[in-house]
Amino acid sequence: MPRKPIARTGAFSGPRPVLDFLYYALALLGIMVVVHLWIQSGRGFDRGCFGFSGPQAISANCEVVLQSDAGELLGISNILWGLLFYVGLALVSFRALTQRGSDLRAAKLIRTVMIAAGLAYSGYLSWVQFSQLEEYCKLCLMSASIVALLAIVCIVEAFTKPKTGKSDSMEKDPLLKRTSFLGALAALVVVLAGADYLYFKNLETAAPSTVAGLAENLADDQGANGATVGGAVAESCPYDASKARVENYLDFVSFSDPSIGDPNADVVVVEFFDPNCPHCKTLHPLMKVAADSLGSQARFVFRPFVLSQASLMQVEALHIAAQQGKFFEMLESQYARQGSRSLSMDDMREISQEIGLDYSVLETRLSNQMYRGIALRQRQQAYEAGVTVVPTIMINGRIIDSSARSIACLAEMIAEAD
Repeated sequence: MPRKPIARTGAFSGPRPVLDFLYYALALLGIMVVVHLWIQSGRGFDRGCFGFSGPQAISANCEVVLQSDAGELLGISNILWGLLFYVGLALVSFRALTQRGSDLRAAKLIRTVMIAAGLAYSGYLSWVQFSQLEEYCKLCLMSASIVALLAIVCIVEAFTKPKTGKSDSMEKDPLLKRTSFLGALAALVVVLAGADYLYFKNLETAAPSTVAGLAENLADDQGANGATVGGAVAESCPYDASKARVENYLDFVSFSDPSIGDPNADVVVVEFFDPNCPHCKTLHPLMKVAADSLGSQARFVFRPFVLSQASLMQVEALHIAAQQGKFFEMLESQYARQGSRSLSMDDMREISQEIGLDYSVLETRLSNQMYRGIALRQRQQAYEAGVTVVPTIMINGRIIDSSARSIACLAEMIAEAD
């Protein structure tokens, strides 16, 4: 008498329609999160990480995470990796919902491996944000949460039995029979992602109006003697409580540093920035307005901070331009070309022509790496003082909280600095 085939009950065998659908739905949700992150990154997070904050003081930190060394893998942005991960997971989950036998087991195995890899990498990125950068990309953490939910579903699947018997028939399972329903969900995600893109494409950038509005507020808040309004402003303009005061902050300042304001002022404001940081680009106009308005009360020093290897040559170029009195022109030209790649020597040649910089001097000094040691030493010095992200603003050795990055707060803090 022939033996009955033994039913497979392993984690990769048999259909589990509800769990398979959860995989698929979470993958589609992940696609929407990553697309939204890509859209906001392209805008420089001018309205916060999610893009729905008002055009007030700039405080988003998502781009700090994206522009750090942990923001890419193998030279490819984590945004693209995330999109490929979720799209691949959606396709594999679709196959798991519509296939049987060896094809079903293969799809489930591939999906499990993908989720394990995704969980490990998203866990690493979360650890970097909490333990090293101390800045948090909310959309990145949302994506990490989705991966964690996928892992939980995977664990549940490992401890549940697949559907067997008559209900195991694809023809009798309405979810498996109507694959058009899955396609409709995917189409809905495409429509929503397109609407998201179009909405933010037509939404006015918040940064210019923010700078202008804060400049007007500063003029209203200052009296004839330059005093600023206290009270509520002071309460909403905190220093970063997690950072200790740097007692030797004057070591960050030398006579050759690019600066605006009174060189003999008792108050020294230092901005640490990276030319490839979108948030630094957004903050720069505000800092220029603050320096021009408050220059009689403080010296504003602009100190490059190499956030990643891609920025090293550009920071060297800033030092070279500073020697020729073209620091701000070089910085603003680099910001204008900010994109998905670091600048090349051809870009430097174009910038030199635009700002009237001697390109032969720039090329020679970049080739000889004359300022590389300075750039790296300054980075290490700032890092040891507690500067781990950009932009960072320091007033007389005290690092201000990101919520205090406004002209009104700077005016208040400068007036009260000791």
